[in-house]
Amino acid sequence: MIMEVCRHLEAFDINAEDSILQQSKNCAIISHAPSAGTAREMLLKNEISSRFPNARIYEGFICSDEDNYQSSQLDFILCKNDAEIRFVNPHIFVEPEDVLLVTEVKTTLENKHLTDLDDLVLRIKSLRDGSDIKIGLFAYRSKMGQDTLLKYFGIEKDWMYGDIKRVDKIQFPNIDFLTILETNTSEEFRKPFFIGKDKDGLFQYHLSIPVINRYISILKSKYRYGV
Repeated sequence: MIMEVCRHLEAFDINAEDSILQQSKNCAIISHAPSAGTAREMLLKNEISSRFPNARIYEGFICSDEDNYQSSQLDFILCKNDAEIRFVNPHIFVEPEDVLLVTEVKTTLENKHLTDLDDLVLRIKSLRDGSDIKIGLFAYRSKMGQDTLLKYFGIEKDWMYGDIKRVDKIQFPNIDFLTILETNTSEEFRKPFFIGKDKDGLFQYHLSIPVINRYISILKSKYRYGV
């Protein structure tokens, strides 16, 4: 009975992931690129809000008077329930101490997005109260395949034997997590991708459907327990 319930929950997550991806593709009808990007951001926010109705999720800026810093505009900011938030609709301004998690949302992931995000994470975590913020990226698809993405985070995989090798060079060491729903659109089956840091700071990966529940697990941990 328990295993049957678990299968139903996994099926729910797979269907939710497929639905988000399909709706993202439907956004292609929007010719104005910024509007299409906003629509895809809302798909993710709506899914998270449906699972965590009381979560405080906004787009806006992290600001620190003490550090004389204001971030670039951030797509998805999960704030603490008791956070002090300054609204300049539709954006917010919030201090690092009131932020739990940040997610940048991309339609198609490119190398430059990872470079920019890694720099952003390094800067935010250097702020006085920024070190505990989880910061990562959610993309609907990627121009890069799974092999390339794994190597970016210090992992080489032997697909024939299933062996993995850790390499010393990690190109984007500051990013906490990366979720991609589709890494290869030329094949019959889409290839999802998730990678995130474990409690020891070591990158762990997940390459099968659904990957969205890996992302939600990180968000839930920060939202409920602050870790």
